[in-house]
Amino acid sequence: MKAYQFLLTLDEVEPLVWRRFVIPTETSFKRLHDTIQFVMGWQDAHLYEFDIEREQDRLEIVEDEEMYEQHLHEQRKMKLKPQSNTDTEFEKRYRQRLMHREMRKARTTKLPKYVETYNQFVYRYDYGDDWNHQLQLEKVLLDYEVGHPILLDGAGACPPEDVGGARGYQDFLEACNDPEHPEHEEIKRWGKETYVPVFDIDFINRLMEDLLRLKKIKAE
Repeated sequence: MKAYQFLLTLDEVEPLVWRRFVIPTETSFKRLHDTIQFVMGWQDAHLYEFDIEREQDRLEIVEDEEMYEQHLHEQRKMKLKPQSNTDTEFEKRYRQRLMHREMRKARTTKLPKYVETYNQFVYRYDYGDDWNHQLQLEKVLLDYEVGHPILLDGAGACPPEDVGGARGYQDFLEACNDPEHPEHEEIKRWGKETYVPVFDIDFINRLMEDLLRLKKIKAE
């Protein structure tokens, strides 16, 4: 069976947080999202999207049905409205951004359609905290023997949910690591609910084997 090996790196966080994992190719971007949630340690509590920069436009692969339908609606309206010399600069820029952006649904978009052509792209989780992850395709494996993702390696703890993005996470770590910090005890109590300072590769792989196994495995 064919599979992809990815390197995943979380932006703007120190110490560096990264994961290396393998996922079967014959699956969707929704399943790639599920895999990232497991290998990182997120709780799947927020919306997400994948951003792929192409030569002529930008592709967004999204979870949110309402966002997808709204995008199609706005594009249709714009196509029916001819450009005018009286358009403001804002209207011109909005038209350009809208018409140079394609949107697809994560559940119905398969990995092979894009991954091997655009082998580096962004996974964004939580539109409030804006956790941006860089995804780099490292290898295409032709002899993958299992029908589920596997976490190979990694380092760094996953930030807690709703901590306030990269800047909020730095503040959180400073308060946790400094007993003299005025919010030290409060932050530690809050962090116990959502923050796990280490990650267990074996435990994550057992979860993915149980919960992310392909229903059908293609024979090569």
